[in-house]
Amino acid sequence: MKGEIKAGLFRFLNREISGEEFEQWTYLFCDELEKELPLDDYLDIMCFDYRKKAKYYTFAKLLFRNINRIEFENYRLRKLFAEAMHDDEILESALAEAYELAANGNEVFRELGYEYGVILYYGDNIGDEYWCIAETGKEFIGKYREKIYIHVEKIIKLLNEHTLELNTQGLGRYWDSYP
Repeated sequence: MKGEIKAGLFRFLNREISGEEFEQWTYLFCDELEKELPLDDYLDIMCFDYRKKAKYYTFAKLLFRNINRIEFENYRLRKLFAEAMHDDEILESALAEAYELAANGNEVFRELGYEYGVILYYGDNIGDEYWCIAETGKEFIGKYREKIYIHVEKIIKLLNEHTLELNTQGLGRYWDSYP
């Protein structure tokens, strides 16, 4: 699949653009989509009712028939970790996700996930006297920011240099819902 088509599909799947914006994008790239996709899927995309209430999940199921899930997951994680370097709320989510990825056998995320992500994944421990690490997730990140960033930068570098073969089993966000 060509880069510009893949990028547009990934942006929609990653919720970087709305359904209405994606609909406009499909009109701009209709000729390319027709060449890249099976006819039935192309027609489904071009005739899809983007005003449908459950449009994202219905449409994502269609798109996942035509894209490489591992490539998409690498794209999504690259964006997530790059944004995490500039936004503490996103960093909290990225750390918790690193734990989840490490727990699913993705060794690349092991250090970050098990050293820092586990604390935020089980966020109810933040502020607990027993842990005595930090009162809030924000305080935890502030305390360990430099060390966390070293690991995040390594992951970004790996994701930028390679498509990582990730074990996505058990990762509910996208994988449990789509065949």
